[in-house]
Amino acid sequence: MLLQVGGKRSALGLLAIRRVWSMSRSAHTASQTLEYKPIKKVMVANRGEIAIRVFRACTELGIRTVAVYSEQDTGQMHRQKADEAYLIGKGLPPVAAYLHIPDIIKVAKENDVDAIHPGYGFLSERADFAQACVDAGVRFIGPTPDVVRKMGDKVEARAIATSAGVPVVPGTDAPISSLQEAQEFSNSYGFPIIFKAAYGGGGRGMRVVREYEELEENYQRAYSEALAAFGNGALFVEKFIEKPRHIEVQIMGDKYGNVIHLYERDCSIQRRHQKVVEIAPATQLDPHLRDRLTADSVNLARQVSYENAGTVEFLVDKHGKHYFIEVNSRLQVEHTVTEEITDVDLVHAQLRVCEGRSLPELGLKQDKIRINGYAIQCRVTTEDPARGFQPDTGRLEVFRSGEGMGIRLDSASAFQGAVISPHYDSLLVKVIASGKDLPAASAKMSRALAEFRVRGVKVSLFSTTEMHFHPKALKDVRGQIGAPMPGKVVEVKVKQGQKVEKGQPLCVLSAMKMEMVVNSPLSGTVAKIYVTADSTLEGDDLILEITE
Repeated sequence: MLLQVGGKRSALGLLAIRRVWSMSRSAHTASQTLEYKPIKKVMVANRGEIAIRVFRACTELGIRTVAVYSEQDTGQMHRQKADEAYLIGKGLPPVAAYLHIPDIIKVAKENDVDAIHPGYGFLSERADFAQACVDAGVRFIGPTPDVVRKMGDKVEARAIATSAGVPVVPGTDAPISSLQEAQEFSNSYGFPIIFKAAYGGGGRGMRVVREYEELEENYQRAYSEALAAFGNGALFVEKFIEKPRHIEVQIMGDKYGNVIHLYERDCSIQRRHQKVVEIAPATQLDPHLRDRLTADSVNLARQVSYENAGTVEFLVDKHGKHYFIEVNSRLQVEHTVTEEITDVDLVHAQLRVCEGRSLPELGLKQDKIRINGYAIQCRVTTEDPARGFQPDTGRLEVFRSGEGMGIRLDSASAFQGAVISPHYDSLLVKVIASGKDLPAASAKMSRALAEFRVRGVKVSLFSTTEMHFHPKALKDVRGQIGAPMPGKVVEVKVKQGQKVEKGQPLCVLSAMKMEMVVNSPLSGTVAKIYVTADSTLEGDDLILEITE
């Protein structure tokens, strides 16, 4: 669907490109004219599978690639996949190396880099990084710095959504500065409520509070988590939507005011607020609701003149009402499933938009975007389900993946002999299955996961396989009960397969010289128990799962 130009640019090819450009520019008003600037060299300010994903797209478009790596990542695969690779953050801790903006900009300028792709995580949603790129004369493959800033500030993003007519969950208009403000909010709206970090996401700084007695402790925990993760402990408070679906819409904008959507993804299957399975399109979604979600996403993007790729995230309650959560002003981990059902290469589109191409030139018109089948993505991570999904590290002694028709694998360190670092994200490989319908995609996923063989490092593969991929199971809700704080298990009061009622005691923990009873937040059946008496737990370690 995208116009693709290879690395060999003949005179005839350049003439054709100029002719297309000239014709298309005549369709724009004089105020919209922009110079088309081909990108010849791209740096990815990231690591792992997303760096390799971008490198592959660049190679297909004849663009030279540059990798950066920390001292701990000297032997990592993303370094080998690029045309050039340079060390950054010498002497810095592993994560800090990839956050060191001066080093990244220095490497880019010294090596004639035209544009920087931020990937996801690290600096991808940092407005100061986007601005640093612009100031250095290097293009940032993403929205403008101002839009990155607005979308990164969840409070401002809520205000923008409201002004665009997009419904939002009742919440504070600005970050709260005291426990008293949280108490006043709960008095007005009742429980449950949720604390969220104002300047970051990914589940960090997020705490659900179901009763008044839990308020102070959860406020302090959310604040300290947000401060540690994002350097700012600011929180805002929202009414917590019980048992929602997590639906997000993929958007793409250009420099000329054009914005389209590429339909939605269902990301409701999560562990500790972290997505583990993503499905596109969302199954059993009312067509009218789909229309409202996509229309609201496009309107919100137009409100801020959104450029490049982004995702608008919503919660959908049991009554079919949707509420805006946030905008991720970057490419998502789960962009793969959207690519599979629309046949649009989102990274190609990002690069071409950054060069100055319009969406219509790329064949990306709303009436041309169609859903074709279903796609499912599972994240296989180096985590040990037997230890509450604690990250595991070491050398992969055996690695054999599931493959075949309809299976796509995006990875970086998934090969025999690879060393899994303790310093970075635990994602090992993304498995994407596509089929003509959901049962077909589900069958391919189950078959592919069953073919995996991994030794040397524990992976979450077995847990993922247990989800049994068919439409009914994908609708099931699993309540994952985690340890409210570090401690030791004194007693487990239930058994696997036992039916429990909401509020029923599940186990007893000993923490800070006190015993604490963990009660069930819902009625259902105990699906799995991860602990025994005397197990030692860190905060949020999984205790058990309850299926409704």
